[in-house]
Amino acid sequence: MPGKEIMSGTADVAVATPAPSRRMPPWLLTPGGPKEPNTAEFRAKMAALAEEKRTLLTEVRQLRASLGPREGREATDNELAELRQRMSDIDARRKMEQEMRFKKNEEIQRVQKLHDERQSRLRELSEDLGGFTTLKEIDNAIALITRKMETSGGGLAAEKRTVRQLSKLEEAKRYLVELQPLTEAITEAKHREAMLQREWQEINDRIRSLWSEYNEQRATKQQKEQEIRITGVNRSEVYKKCEEISAKINKLSEEMNRMREEHNKAMEAWNAWREEARAKYLAKMEAERKERQRRYLERKNAAKLEEKRARALRRQNPYEVEIEACKTLLRYVQDHKVMVQREEAELARKQAAAAFDPSKFLPEGAVLLNDGKKFSDSRKGGAGGKHKAAQTQKQKPEKAPKNRVLQHPEDKIRLFQLVNEELPVALAAIDETMERLRAKQKEYESHIKVGELELSSDDEEDEEAQEEEGAAEATEEEAPKEADDVEEVTAGAAEAVTQSGQEEATV
Repeated sequence: MPGKEIMSGTADVAVATPAPSRRMPPWLLTPGGPKEPNTAEFRAKMAALAEEKRTLLTEVRQLRASLGPREGREATDNELAELRQRMSDIDARRKMEQEMRFKKNEEIQRVQKLHDERQSRLRELSEDLGGFTTLKEIDNAIALITRKMETSGGGLAAEKRTVRQLSKLEEAKRYLVELQPLTEAITEAKHREAMLQREWQEINDRIRSLWSEYNEQRATKQQKEQEIRITGVNRSEVYKKCEEISAKINKLSEEMNRMREEHNKAMEAWNAWREEARAKYLAKMEAERKERQRRYLERKNAAKLEEKRARALRRQNPYEVEIEACKTLLRYVQDHKVMVQREEAELARKQAAAAFDPSKFLPEGAVLLNDGKKFSDSRKGGAGGKHKAAQTQKQKPEKAPKNRVLQHPEDKIRLFQLVNEELPVALAAIDETMERLRAKQKEYESHIKVGELELSSDDEEDEEAQEEEGAAEATEEEAPKEADDVEEVTAGAAEAVTQSGQEEATV
């Protein structure tokens, strides 16, 4: 209803009094945010559009009032509308029949073309058959020529003619086989063409009938319109004017809906950004507060926190010194093994050079010189001479190498004592010692805890301190000397690990 539209438009665009200037909250001062929508400007524009819409609605009501009573006008309008609807239905049916006729024409042309092609092919095949009309006639002719070829002795030329005749008969047989479906297809095409022609004629009759009905309805409609024009009221102009005004009203409504939707989206975006900026600002302030509190507590409890971290690190890796000792010993044992192997190889080479007898490799009858040394002539000496001396030298037993006892420095001995392992005293025991060290290292590493450091509370620290003190007192009472030895070994092991790490860093 127009009245309802006016009331709703007025309610939507009620102009609000401008809000007093207020201080912006700090989170709205964040750069990069969207511009705040101007609600007052939006309501002013909506009020102007609503006023224009009310003016157009008043004009439409005045034009409709100029048409007179609505009852008689409605009856005439309804009758004209029925006539227009019937004419539209007739026109639609006529167009549909014309389309059907067009399709039938295309189908008839396609069938005629197929009929002509098959007729042409039928004529070609009939000419190639040479008078044969059935397959039985061709088979009899082939059998007759075959018997003649078997019984006659006309020579090679006669045989070639017979073969050509048989080939032509076979080709005629194939043509006859192809001819039969073509003949049936031509007959079917003729029948189909006749049916299509009848359908086409029926469609033409329906189209002529529809044209006649359409012309009658149009004449009735023109007569009714003439009667309306005689009354002196130009309703079409009034309707046209009303339609133009209605179009303007629709455009205004669309414009108002578009503006309202854009304003709502802008407000939603603004509110969302405002909430996000507020949340970020509050989160930032909270983070700054926590950071200040953390720095304050860190300054206040720095020493205490370091102690907690140290205890947490020891809890996470209680065998750190032992693990580093195992790594250092593995490198030391490996290097020591290589060094001992090199020394033994050098010693073996020297012994082999000292025991080398070149006379073993001289050919028979050759004499070995002695680099200027004087020897008695073999002829002046006793029986055997030089050969006997060589045999005597050859028979001297070589000294068998003794098993070497490995020596280790003091710091490495303390590391072996720390991990409770025996020192390798021979080269053959090095590999076994390395395997035991690797197993020890894996065992120590299995106690390492992963994850973040877990700092203990004050109560837990007191309990841990009490437990450590009680364990230390019990150990001192039971074996003070052993505790002193362990402490000394631990200190020396830590120093050895540190020195080894520094040497590796230098390398």
